[in-house]
Amino acid sequence: MPSTAYEIVGTLLSFLGTYILFVGFKNYRTDEFIGTYQIRNHHEFHPTSLNRSGWNGIVRHPLYFGGILILLGLFLISPTIKLGITGLLAIGYLYIGSIWEEKKLVAEFGVVYQQYQQEVSMLIPLKWLSRKAC
Repeated sequence: MPSTAYEIVGTLLSFLGTYILFVGFKNYRTDEFIGTYQIRNHHEFHPTSLNRSGWNGIVRHPLYFGGILILLGLFLISPTIKLGITGLLAIGYLYIGSIWEEKKLVAEFGVVYQQYQQEVSMLIPLKWLSRKAC
């Protein structure tokens, strides 16, 4: 049985993750995200520039980061083995997916994306936090 402190922290993490998903999603085209652009136009969507605004300036994959926070929050609220295993598998999936996505983005944007990788953390905003701490 989790303590009240874990439940409060878990709830806050889940709400923060949901907020990041909601706000971070504004940087993406909904039709491209769900696949209707590709169906309608018979080809993939290729953005003309790299978007580094909003949460994309804090982490390179804000939607994955939001998802991770939600999973961690839910586990703190209800720390069961099933939820822990499911969370670890989902986080592993997001991590592996982000690595594959990074390769695609480097191929698409080249040096611009490589510099972005140097300046902004992939999933956890450690670089952003270290800049804020200074």
